[in-house]
Amino acid sequence: MKRILTLLLCLTLLTGISASPALAAPDWPSNVSVEAEGAILMDARSGAVLYGKNLHAVYYPASITKILTA
Repeated sequence: MKRILTLLLCLTLLTGISASPALAAPDWPSNVSVEAEGAILMDARSGAVLYGKNLHAVYYPASITKILTA
């Protein structure tokens, strides 16, 4: 009886450890609209640019940015 209980417990633990399916990320929306003259969205881990608008144009920091960094 003890062996059967041990076997059932081991089987239960092994089936619970099995890999779960990965969920895919939703598609990037096609109707992205940014009202600013320039914008960039980057992945923080890899540094990959996910979205960009006027990426190479030079813009001065906004007033609130100057206040926050002072």
